[in-house]
Amino acid sequence: MSRLRSAMKAVNFLSPKTKKCIPVPEKAKENEESQVCMMNASPYYICKLASKGDLTSFEKYFNKNPDRLHTRNTKRQTVLHLAAEKGHEDILLFSLANGAEIDAEDNKGCTPLHVAIMNRFPTCVNILLKYGCNPHIYNLQELNAIQLACELDFDDVLLVLLKYKSIDVNAWNKDGNTPLHCTASKDSYKCAKILLENGSLLCQTCEIGFYPIHTAALSGSAKTLNVFFEFVSDQGKDLSRALSYVDKDNNVPLHSAVRSGSLEVVRVCLEAGSRIDLKQDDLYNPLHLASAQGNLDMVSLMSELQEESFMKALHQKDILEMTPLHRATLFNHGHIIEFLISKGADLEIGDIYQRTPLLLAASKGSHEAGNLLCRAGANPLAKDVNSRNVLHLAIKGGAVASKMVCSESYGNVHVTIKQLTNEKDAFGCTALHYASQEGRLAALNDLLRSGASINSKNNDRASPFHFAVRYGRYKSCCKLLDSIQGKNILNETDGKGMSAMHIAAENGHVKILDLLITRGAVVSKDNRNNSPLHHAAANGYTKSITLLLNVHCYLMNATNVDGETALHLSAKNGHTTAVCLLLSCKAKILKDRKKMTFYDHILEMKSFEVAQAVIEHQRWEEIMAQPSEIYGQTIVGLVRELPDVCLSLMDRCTTPSKEDPKYKKFSIEYNFKYLQSPEDDSGDFERKPMTILNEMVKYGRVDCLSHPLTINYLSMKWMAYGLPISLTSYFFYIIYMVSLSIFALTNKQIEKNSTSFSYETFHHNHQNYFLSTIIVAYSLINIVRAIVQLIQQRLNHLFEGSVVLELFLHVLTLIFICPFLIDTKFDSFQWEAGIFAIFIAWFNSLLYLQRFESTGIYVVMFLEILFTLLKVLVVFFSLFIAFGLAFYLSMSSQSEAYEQIFPSVLKSLMMMLELDYSTTFHTLFLNNTIDYKSVYVILILYVILMPFLLMNLLIGLAVGDIESIQKNAGLKRLTMQVTSHTAIERMLPKRLLRRFNKETYTVFPNDQGKCSSSIMKQSQPSNNDKFQNIEISADKIDWEMRKQNQRLKSIQSMMESQQEMIRMITQKMEICSEDDFVDEGENFTECMGNDLSNGENQVKRWKSFVEKKVKK
Repeated sequence: MSRLRSAMKAVNFLSPKTKKCIPVPEKAKENEESQVCMMNASPYYICKLASKGDLTSFEKYFNKNPDRLHTRNTKRQTVLHLAAEKGHEDILLFSLANGAEIDAEDNKGCTPLHVAIMNRFPTCVNILLKYGCNPHIYNLQELNAIQLACELDFDDVLLVLLKYKSIDVNAWNKDGNTPLHCTASKDSYKCAKILLENGSLLCQTCEIGFYPIHTAALSGSAKTLNVFFEFVSDQGKDLSRALSYVDKDNNVPLHSAVRSGSLEVVRVCLEAGSRIDLKQDDLYNPLHLASAQGNLDMVSLMSELQEESFMKALHQKDILEMTPLHRATLFNHGHIIEFLISKGADLEIGDIYQRTPLLLAASKGSHEAGNLLCRAGANPLAKDVNSRNVLHLAIKGGAVASKMVCSESYGNVHVTIKQLTNEKDAFGCTALHYASQEGRLAALNDLLRSGASINSKNNDRASPFHFAVRYGRYKSCCKLLDSIQGKNILNETDGKGMSAMHIAAENGHVKILDLLITRGAVVSKDNRNNSPLHHAAANGYTKSITLLLNVHCYLMNATNVDGETALHLSAKNGHTTAVCLLLSCKAKILKDRKKMTFYDHILEMKSFEVAQAVIEHQRWEEIMAQPSEIYGQTIVGLVRELPDVCLSLMDRCTTPSKEDPKYKKFSIEYNFKYLQSPEDDSGDFERKPMTILNEMVKYGRVDCLSHPLTINYLSMKWMAYGLPISLTSYFFYIIYMVSLSIFALTNKQIEKNSTSFSYETFHHNHQNYFLSTIIVAYSLINIVRAIVQLIQQRLNHLFEGSVVLELFLHVLTLIFICPFLIDTKFDSFQWEAGIFAIFIAWFNSLLYLQRFESTGIYVVMFLEILFTLLKVLVVFFSLFIAFGLAFYLSMSSQSEAYEQIFPSVLKSLMMMLELDYSTTFHTLFLNNTIDYKSVYVILILYVILMPFLLMNLLIGLAVGDIESIQKNAGLKRLTMQVTSHTAIERMLPKRLLRRFNKETYTVFPNDQGKCSSSIMKQSQPSNNDKFQNIEISADKIDWEMRKQNQRLKSIQSMMESQQEMIRMITQKMEICSEDDFVDEGENFTECMGNDLSNGENQVKRWKSFVEKKVKK
């Protein structure tokens, strides 16, 4: 039962054409209980009948339900697929006649036509094409009908396909290939012949630029290629034209044939007349390619079939001016080299670098190629473009040079090697220079035995010993020093006046430096008076510095021609550890010829890590106390260039006590000596107090200004003289402000009540006279003070808002008061000045409160919101004008508020706060006295834009900026304090300032009784535990890093001792290792001019030719 139900569910799918559900046979439904597994009840039964080929049963089963014709099996094959697969033509014809889908695709994307072609049933293919199937459909392998036939080389099927005009023999497929390309790639020569006979073009390229001939050659399709050539010949055309077809890289078919590696394809091309001397874009001819491949049979075939062009190609050069012999030598193909030499290849021709094949073999370490070339008579004395001989290149390439030149034609090999030993190249280097540079120990020994000069110097006056030292070749240095002339080279200098000690220190080779010191090398100075310590410090090699100072401690403070010590050079080059090491070794803090200390160079280079390390060093106070030639004070340079380091300096000036931060006696000591300006003897008007804090304000160093050290420094000054002076100033200002207010109110009342008000009335009023005297005196004093500040700060003070406001206030005050003191006529202008003076005086009293801790922050926030409001009103002022003019034009005759333009605009502004709709609009609407009905449109727009939109925008800006304003208010208050204290200190005497200033200040944050005021309490950090936490975490990190460093050092020393032990064991057991032939040190591709990279050369043993001769 379960099988029957699953079978019934399996047929619930849609037919591709009818889009109907295929019904389950009725008989199967009726006999579900009795017939469990009947074959003819299966939905796939019709597929089985189609595959079987029983037309009678197929037709009978179809007639019961015609929709069964669209049934698909599990592979999504229809009856047409199955009939075409088995070649049942009658089933195919019956199904097509009854509407079967002719182009249905199975799960591989194949149509019935694909299936018929794959199973090679030409009649089925013919039937499907007659019924109009689409031959251009691609299966999942991107093949259509004609390409599938060509790939399978079914010539009979292809003939059937080509009977129909709908098939284009030259059409590109999705990959950009024509059917002829497909036959060429699969060597389907029968189909290729048919395609050519039916109009397929040999001269048509694919999308990537290959002709069918190139495709056949690359694919090794010899038979197809032969068909192509025969077709061209049969057509009576010139075969050389087809052989000269070039692809996108200008390769002719012979190039492609050589690349394929097929000897048969090459034979076909050569027999057809293809020339060997044709070149492609890189100027390679086919012989170049075959020689590089090492294919001797192919090269022999070329020589046999195309002897004339072969001899021409033998001497041709490629883009690097290499001949085929060079290419064979490059890859060490000995059999090719022998063959080419036998054919007359030129042994002395050079490439782009003037390297002969022998020199090329030497540079690549090719022993076999070198031997063959020497036996053939290659000149061992040849040189390349840099005048390097075979010995130079052999040493650099790791080859055995003696093997390269052991030819009978050159007689005694010892004479040849000795002749090459001391030859110099274009850079003045001998073979010994190369051996020292590359660390070839065996070569070095042979050269020394052959009499190589260890005193020879190159163009830079560097000897082989200098080379060995520069590249860290310790064993080579030992061998050179142990030679007969070793003592003479120990202290030799190069063109820069640098000895071996300078070079070893410059490159950080500690072992070699120790060797030189042990051998008694003299410490000298180079041409710029730099000692080895200078070079070690300039490159940051701390081990070399330590080694030199342990032996030659007098080098510590030595100076060069620029007056720079080792400390200067390490600081200039940003070497943190070297700077700290020299400071720990008590290096003096000197100035160079530019009057700069080492820390000035650090600030100039903005080296954060070095500057931070110096601040953390135990000598930081001594360093910070040094005056700076550039900045005056070192801390000024930190504020300008490295504010983060300045924060670290300020942290070091903050010292918490050792008690628990929660303990009552816990204290924090602040050291202000680096924040205080240096004392000068200049006049009062030239003094620049609070230089460091003003630099912080000038460069916007927010973190530095908000640091606890800065806050407490300002608080100390505030408590010392800022608060008393501010309170006194505010007290006098209050007297002035109250006096001005009483005076104005009193005289305004007299003016109202008296009709005979005159100067005599005012003069006999003692109260008015007293008040006016106070007011005028205060105003004049403040005007003079403002002018003095203006002279001191040279117009900078003029642009401060509070100064301008006070000047304006006192000018208005004098305009208001002076007419009362002299006998003049009073007018409205005087009282308007008084009105503004009273308003500004009380408003300015609000600004005075900025100086005080408890109230200043709120004043700053108020002013910030005020400035934001003014900015918005200025931006949207055009809206007030727009609505004011609109209401004026609409309602000037109906409402008194809109009779004039300015009151109309002012009314629009006031309506934002109170619309006053009933009085202004509603009454006029009820009385029907509005002339222009458009005023209602203007009113609606006004209500939307002004009270709703603009007011909400203003509220949002005010509320949204509160958080940022609150954050910046404290900083701005500090900035104002700096400005205020600067102005005060500029006026105070020096003696008084010395009494006020304190170098250290101690705060007890947990003891309110010992805090000077609540201001000091508020200025302390809220988290007192941070000092202890930071100290504990820093100690832990430092301890862990020290432990890891000790472990690394112990591991390094252990590995070095084990390496030495293993070396001694191998020597005792007479085991040869790579270390016996290649010295330690750094690997460089080139140090003496431009040359090919040495990276591809394998290290090979240098076996002594002399020892071999002795053994023989």
